[in-house]
Amino acid sequence: MSPVNRNASPFVLRSYQRHAVDAIESAWRGDRRPTGEGRVNRVATVAATGLGKTVVFSELIARAHARRERALVLVHREELADQAMRKLHSIVPAASIGLVKAERNEWDADVVVASVPTIGRSAKRREQIPADRFGIGICDEAHHSSADTWQRTMHYFGAFDGRSNWAGFTATMARGDDRQLGETWSEVTAEYDISFGIRNKFLVPVSGKRIRVRNLQLDEVKRSRGDYQDNDLGEAMEDADAGNTIADAYERYGGGRRAAMFSPTKSTARRFADDLNARGIPTEVVLGETTTQERTAIYERFRRGETKVISSCMVITEGWDAPWAEVAIMARPTTSNALYIQCIGRVLRPFPAGGKTSALVLDVVGASAKNKLVSLVELHELKDIAPYDAFPDGDDDPDGVVFGTGDDGPGFIEGEIVATEIELFDTSDSAWLQTQAGVWFIPTKTAYFYLWPKKDGSFGLGKKPVGGPQRKHGVVLENGLTLEGGMAWAERYAVEEEGGSASISNRHASWRRKRPSEALQRAARAFRLPTEGLNQGELGDLLTVAKASLSLPIPAK
Repeated sequence: MSPVNRNASPFVLRSYQRHAVDAIESAWRGDRRPTGEGRVNRVATVAATGLGKTVVFSELIARAHARRERALVLVHREELADQAMRKLHSIVPAASIGLVKAERNEWDADVVVASVPTIGRSAKRREQIPADRFGIGICDEAHHSSADTWQRTMHYFGAFDGRSNWAGFTATMARGDDRQLGETWSEVTAEYDISFGIRNKFLVPVSGKRIRVRNLQLDEVKRSRGDYQDNDLGEAMEDADAGNTIADAYERYGGGRRAAMFSPTKSTARRFADDLNARGIPTEVVLGETTTQERTAIYERFRRGETKVISSCMVITEGWDAPWAEVAIMARPTTSNALYIQCIGRVLRPFPAGGKTSALVLDVVGASAKNKLVSLVELHELKDIAPYDAFPDGDDDPDGVVFGTGDDGPGFIEGEIVATEIELFDTSDSAWLQTQAGVWFIPTKTAYFYLWPKKDGSFGLGKKPVGGPQRKHGVVLENGLTLEGGMAWAERYAVEEEGGSASISNRHASWRRKRPSEALQRAARAFRLPTEGLNQGELGDLLTVAKASLSLPIPAK
């Protein structure tokens, strides 16, 4: 077995992801680019949610680590810092990953994930770290980067005097205020919007319904920096009883699919959740003050389909990954493209293992036709993706948008797929099998590569020789991985074990479709396994599971 390069990402980059990485490094080096010549050390990549920006910047960090350069990753919320740290450890396990937030101050690691509210607001916390510590800097959700806290941090670590190279990643290079991102980022080296993702089947197709709340007069709601003021908007929506119209819409169009609901205020998030629960639609609320433990439990119930709707105010807008979510309820009318793109991006990730083939957006709007809101119709990125089932604002709308009950009487015209780990493994090209005790593994001719669940929810990756001592742990290859990271590393190790051929570990190998050999049938009968009607792959898998179940360890309960 040739050594596996633990400095490189275990994920196979898509062609556009590889192009994004190469374009960033070309700009950093000063290679000739379409926009000109000369080194540019602050560049941005715009990629819609679901197109893998974490994979791209993890590859940048892996390459930097191989060059013995340290990296700093800036995130704008503490919750996102924990999430980024877990993902980076899975993707670049050879590097030490440190966290700088609140009481943690692990700035001496190879890769440091820092919360901007911590490091940007405290000069003392920044100045504990040598200003020349990092060779590269990453700004996650870079549309926040023109804020003072980000600017102070980037200045200190050499972004603006050329001492270090920086890359920003965002789904939209736009802000809801007057700050100019062009003063922070010199060049956008790659851009992949929602339209690109849908056309190339990296994101699911999306359709929309416009939900007109009869008594909601948005013309009367105050504005700030071009968009509606959250508090005034929230009060107007509650006064208009928007929650019951939203419940009508979900009952009519949601079809029991899991939904993310975006509300303007904490009060509306709670109120709308109450309205949906009163209709028998299981809905839970996630707010800034919701503890990590509570969020984890809510997200897990949502994943299992026990909770149908998560109602939130700005918490799940960014950095929340739930590909099983199929419906976005925009219960926050907005004129901001940036906010709209961030919200609907939450439901565009594909999840074929759960049967997801499309996404739905329920756009809440007011009764007035004068409101210039962003919706699927207005969103320029999506104009070439048709058809969309969105309704005009005119009073001559024959079908209406969503029924509500008003003075005109009933019918006034305005106004279970469960995700499992098994499905995740089933979509892999590798021949993942599961022992009788529930341990997932990939077989090769000489070894099993298996995932070992830990009490903290992470996974270890082990290697056990075929025919080795029973019930003993093999060699530990990696620790502290996410499930997806563990799968990616196991698949990479298995391919290397087979000399790059993946002849056994690939579920699509041609030998698997052949008639089973006499030797295989004899071996299967020795284990009292059925042989009738099975091909070589099917019978081989049964035998492999039987043998591995005797060899691989049993997880602790």
